[in-house]
Amino acid sequence: MNKELNNCMACDLHLNRIKSISDIGNIDADIAFLAQYPSNAESKHGTPFSTVGWNKFFERLNDIGFNKDNAYFTYLIKCPIGDRETATYYKDLEINIHNCSNQHLVLGQMTNLKMIVALGNFSSIYLTNGYYNRIGDITSIGKYIIYHGNNPVRAFFDKTKENDFKRIKEVYQKYINPYHV
Repeated sequence: MNKELNNCMACDLHLNRIKSISDIGNIDADIAFLAQYPSNAESKHGTPFSTVGWNKFFERLNDIGFNKDNAYFTYLIKCPIGDRETATYYKDLEINIHNCSNQHLVLGQMTNLKMIVALGNFSSIYLTNGYYNRIGDITSIGKYIIYHGNNPVRAFFDKTKENDFKRIKEVYQKYINPYHV
């Protein structure tokens, strides 16, 4: 997939890409975490989910029994967005979200997938075809349970969002695997 991503020019976001960012984890997992897009630092190094915030995210996920061996981690958009402070940030994101995700999002190819944790508003909106969900909402779409989670990095700076991890585990145990430790 990296070669395909390196050559992709489906949208203007490829101009922000230094190195392609691929997915990580177990493609046969029954749970996937869908983040919005990689950071500029991740693109610079070509290493997905590698910033300090993501490291803390993985520590917390490990505490509730999920890791790269039993879950799948992907970005909705594979290239960094660029400067969040520009006036065109949200417009660029909305315009390019479908170009990228339609070509590179592998969630539909995951045969065991039963639950998707949308990390952030754009991931949530994409999965529900434009419907905005509140953090903590659960939506059933086709064969998938969608849990609408927080932006993972924000969860470490705002103590009120810590329950998100407990809720992910509760939803997973209730709807997917009651024996998950």
